[in-house]
Amino acid sequence: MKYLVFVFIMCANLLFSQYDDSIARNSAGLIGNYSIFLGDYGATYDNGVGIGLVYEHREVREYSLGATVSYQRWADVRNNSESFLNRNFIDNLKIGGFAKAHIQAPDGYDAYFGIGLSYNSVDYISDINQGNNRFARFSSNEGALGVDGFFGFRTRIYENIKADAKANLGWLGIENSTFFVSFDVGVIYEF
Repeated sequence: MKYLVFVFIMCANLLFSQYDDSIARNSAGLIGNYSIFLGDYGATYDNGVGIGLVYEHREVREYSLGATVSYQRWADVRNNSESFLNRNFIDNLKIGGFAKAHIQAPDGYDAYFGIGLSYNSVDYISDINQGNNRFARFSSNEGALGVDGFFGFRTRIYENIKADAKANLGWLGIENSTFFVSFDVGVIYEF
C-alpha cells in the first residue's frame, strides 16, 4: 500500500511540476444548462433547464481538475392531463468534480473532453389535485450518484473572459436509473 501511495504522489508531482506560464491557472464561471432525459423518463418528463457555478484549476496545458454545483428541474409532461391530474417535478441539486484533457485547437479556442462524478440530491415533488384547482404538495428525497462524459470548447470574449459551450452524456442513479444528454453554455473568468 505504501508503494502505491508513493507512485501516486510521484505521478501527481510529475504532472503538476510542469507549470505553464502561458495559461491561466484558475477559472470560475456561471453556466446555464438544458437537458433531455433518454429512455422511459424521456416519455414522462419535459426537458429541463438549470443553472450552476463551476471552478477549474489548471497547472499544465494538457489537463485540469474542477468542481461544479448546479440546480435543475424537470416537469412532468403529463401534468394536468385528463388521465393524469397531478403535477409532478424532479428537482436536482448536483455537487461534483471533474477531470479534463485539453486538446490542441485553432488559435483563440480551447477544446477539451473529460469525465465527471457527482452526488445528486434529488427531490420528487407531487402536487395532488384536491379538486377546485387546489393541490396538496408531497415530496421525497433521494441521494444518487451521477457520472458525466463531456466535450466542449472555450473562446475568448474579452481579455480574461471566455464563452464556454459543452455537450454531456450523463447517467443519474435514481430509483429507475436514467441517461440524459445536456448542453451547457457559460461565461468563464480566468485568473
